[in-house]
Amino acid sequence: MKYYANKVADLFPTIKKSGKYIEIEDVTAFATPEISFADGEVSGAGIFGTVNIPDIYNIEAMEASITAKSFSSGVIAAINPSGVDLRLNWAVDNIGGTYDTSYTAYTATIKGRPKNIPAAEAKKGEGLEMTINIACTYYKLVKNGSVLFEIDPLNGVLIINGKDYSKELNKALNK
Repeated sequence: MKYYANKVADLFPTIKKSGKYIEIEDVTAFATPEISFADGEVSGAGIFGTVNIPDIYNIEAMEASITAKSFSSGVIAAINPSGVDLRLNWAVDNIGGTYDTSYTAYTATIKGRPKNIPAAEAKKGEGLEMTINIACTYYKLVKNGSVLFEIDPLNGVLIINGKDYSKELNKALNK
């Protein structure tokens, strides 16, 4: 049976506080980091000119964000200059050809430090929203229990689409 992703059914963001994950209340949205590879240059050895190709071992700075409606205890915990450990969970509602429904589960683990303390702009009769941007030092994305990405530049871990590129590099370097 072929399924089609329909919509995000629900969000459940959590943050590690005092050794356990607690819910971040009032979160309306979050964004996982974009993974961008810086270019590497290839030249010489019979190549005419210089060719720029993405270098998978040269990952540019990653940034995630969470958007909330208030300064809840979870949001306050995310404004910790010493670092944050987020676990963002969401489910996508899938629709099949016979109108049956299933869900695809995602979990993103993000570690880093907040880049900003959000301003609270309040107007009578309107909802409040604020966004915290997080400079990521670790990112892992799991879909239905399978690791899609795990990027830990500080510890030399690079897994893309389930393939451990860091293992191959470390083997080539006799590490």
